[in-house]
Parts: sequence; structure tokens; C-alpha cells
Amino acid sequence: MNADERRKQILAELREATKPISGSELAARHGVSRQVIVKDLALLRAQEPEILSTNKGYLLNQPPRAKRIITTRHTTSQIRDEMQTVVDCGGKIQNVMVSHPIYGQISVELHIFSRRDVERFVKEVNSGQARPLKELSSSGVHSHLIEADDESILDEIEDLLNKKGLEVKSGSISKWEKNVNSPNVIQFFALCEILGIDNINDTFGIAIEENLFAQLNEEGKRKTIEYMNLLIKSGMYVREEPVYITNRTLKVFTEPAFAGTGLF
Repeated sequence: MNADERRKQILAELREATKPISGSELAARHGVSRQVIVKDLALLRAQEPEILSTNKGYLLNQPPRAKRIITTRHTTSQIRDEMQTVVDCGGKIQNVMVSHPIYGQISVELHIFSRRDVERFVKEVNSGQARPLKELSSSGVHSHLIEADDESILDEIEDLLNKKGLEVKSGSISKWEKNVNSPNVIQFFALCEILGIDNINDTFGIAIEENLFAQLNEEGKRKTIEYMNLLIKSGMYVREEPVYITNRTLKVFTEPAFAGTGLF
């Protein structure tokens, strides 16, 4: 097998993988050194930007058909039960988010895809090597971005978590886009990131009457301004200052000009 064939095989393995594959494992599979695998992955990532390098290995980020932000509150001892419920149903826990009163939204990537990932995370928490991000919130409320193959899996996850008493509230992105419900602050931060919104004024500004803001009722306008101020306060986004152009006075001639003669 030459280098091109090996890289094609690695890409195929990443597409079929349900969890990250370490560089050492790929090296053992293909009988080469880890340095060769690192070089292969660098070349592949130039063609496939969705190949992610995580602390657990390499992963091809293939967008699922459904995603939902689930907001919950539970004790540290319930973390294992929460995460196992999600992965056992076929869900993927991509991150954890909290809303901090000073620093705004704080988000940390998790990439919990299996029970093995759950056990590794819980072991780190129990050993004192890491503290759950939820502890930064005085109320313990936090959110996860959960991904699955379809909405029915997300519904099942939410239903099971509620039955276990984990105080789950969901915010389906598609439902928000259809005006079925409204996002909370954490969901709003996540949506801005997912949708690539990096200019608050253009998207949610109140100075341009032709935009969506003008179509909101008074409560909707109040909420939009509140969210906009939170984004600015977080430091993630800034308000663009207007650019003023200095006026200049130009002399106007009333006499006809003759091209090429220099005469007026």
C-alpha cells in the first residue's frame, strides 16, 4: 500500500468511526510510525477541513441531521447517569455551556460519544483533576449541545432524562427558527456561533427599520436588546462605531471648460 492508498484508507476509517481514533492506533493499523500518520492527517485536513484533532484522537465531524440544546440542572453524582442516558440512545454530547454573570457565555468542548468517554470524564471529575463547568453557575444550570441522527432520538433522550428527574428543558434550533419558541441566553450565544453571526448591529441592530427588528412586538424588541447587550458585555462581539466623513467645500465654476486648452 503506497502513501496515497494509505491516506484514502485513513479517511474511510474516520468516516466510519463512531468515536475519535488516536494517532497511535492509526499507526498500528497501517504499520507506520505516528509521525507518518501526523503528516498524513495534515495532508488530509487540507482536503477535508472537517477532520478534527481532539485530545482523544482524530475525528471526522460529519454533521448529523438533528441537533438540540438541552438545558438542565443536577448534582455532580448524577453526571454519569445523564451522559450514559444520552449516549445509550445514540446521542452525542458535543459541549457544555454556562452563562456567567461577569464573563458571559463559557463553552467547553466535550465530544462524549460512548460509555467509555463517559467513564473517562467521570474519572477525571472524581479524581479532582477537573471540576464540572456547571459549578461556575450559582444555580448549577448548564446546557449541552446534543446531536443525533434524527429528532426522534433527541425526543427520546429528553423524555428519559425527565423521567430520571434531571430537570431538563430543551430548545430545538429548528423550533426557534420557526418561531415556535424563543432561545434563552445560553442558546442565543450558541446560535450566534452556529450561524456564524459576528456582527450584532447588522443582524439585530435597531437603527435600520427595514430589518427583522422592526417586525417584532415590544416584548420581542426588549428581549433582542437584552441579548445584544449581553453579547457585547461578554466581550465576544463589539458594537461598531459609525465612521464620519469630514465635509469639504469645493469651488464651483460656472464658465465652460475647454478640454486640452487649459482655458476656462
